Amino acid sequence: MLLGINKDGAKILTLHQIVERRESAVIQNSHLEVSIDSIVSFIVNARAEGYEFSSIDGLYSRLQSNRSVDKLYVLTADDGYKNNFHFSMDVLREYDVPICIYVGTSFPEKTIKLWWYALEDALLDTFNGGVGLESRGDFERLNKIFNRLKKKYQNGYDSKPEEFFHKYFPGFNLEWKKYHENSCLTWSEIKRMNQSDLVTIGSHGISHSRLSNLSDDKLFYEMRYSKKIIEKKIGADVEHFSYPYGGRIDAYDREYDAAKKCGYKTAVTTCYGVVNRKNKYQMMSLPRISYLEGMQPDDLNDLRLVAKNLIKKMVFVGFARY
Repeated sequence: MLLGINKDGAKILTLHQIVERRESAVIQNSHLEVSIDSIVSFIVNARAEGYEFSSIDGLYSRLQSNRSVDKLYVLTADDGYKNNFHFSMDVLREYDVPICIYVGTSFPEKTIKLWWYALEDALLDTFNGGVGLESRGDFERLNKIFNRLKKKYQNGYDSKPEEFFHKYFPGFNLEWKKYHENSCLTWSEIKRMNQSDLVTIGSHGISHSRLSNLSDDKLFYEMRYSKKIIEKKIGADVEHFSYPYGGRIDAYDREYDAAKKCGYKTAVTTCYGVVNRKNKYQMMSLPRISYLEGMQPDDLNDLRLVAKNLIKKMVFVGFARY
């Protein structure tokens, strides 16, 4: 979904994992990763072209006071990946750039099932007898299989991941603890980040469930209780929300209304677009742009081209929507 195609307005960039070096063999997982060098290059070049980096609160204030939001970037990161700590506390501190990190409470609680990384490992473990990827054809086949199994998982195993892996990969050693230790922020790290004047902590729900699939009671539980959990852990108000998955089929009018009722000041989607003054009246459905490896400010002046390039890069598996 492309919204606000013109280049005027603020651009909220979506990040997930910010790493020293991208390593995933699966396209959808690799597009959750951007290198530190890439995003730093973007920051330096954006400033050289006269852009400003704002916090999510700064964007909110500008919209509420009818001030211009042109030539403005807002960095955001979803989920609660461990490498966000180094990126926000060290890298962004050096460049004096703010960021909003939307934490799904199941990440620091170590209850999240990081099935997308487990699925990649399970495929690599069995692919070519464990030898690995030997050709472009192997790479394409791996990604096609990943996409098929991803759909099976999301359509029937979201609440029973162990059953999924037992059925399709009976010999795979599934260890959720490994993914938690390697990938998830701790509450201590989140609290320390919140003490930085450059970091805003928002909510990404509890279980990373597709909110549109939930009953009204479960929807409000995800949105309201996650807010309360984080506030208690960090000792500060949580005023911003990011919808898990974030597309139109994942969150729409009911979910937007719930975010407002839960007391959030803003809520962000993954619908592509820019933010302008009209969004003052649409604060529960702010569009974002997924930042991809190697992107530069000039690349974002035509969002149609951005979308076309994204589709080309993800041709084997479609859009990543984690």
